[in-house]
Amino acid sequence: MNQTERKIQSEERRRKSDEAQRFLEDRMQLLDTIREMIDIEFERRGVKTESNPHPENPPPEGTGREPPDRKPPPPLPLATAHGYLHKRPIIIM
Repeated sequence: MNQTERKIQSEERRRKSDEAQRFLEDRMQLLDTIREMIDIEFERRGVKTESNPHPENPPPEGTGREPPDRKPPPPLPLATAHGYLHKRPIIIM
């Protein structure tokens, strides 16, 4: 592979990465807009978002039990550890 081909591949990777980044930013902006719409609707209805949303079913008081010990997650598959799965953008619809 000569230098020109490497440069073309590098530019193609950069272009795809930029597209994926723009897509991600658009989705994050959409999520923020939806959150704002929900907050406005809660405000319109007079619902307090900081308090317990289900006062008829409050969370249990302290039971004296401790949560179970958590095991560390298993090691990543080799393909993930080497970034193979990150070479293609993930499209979330």
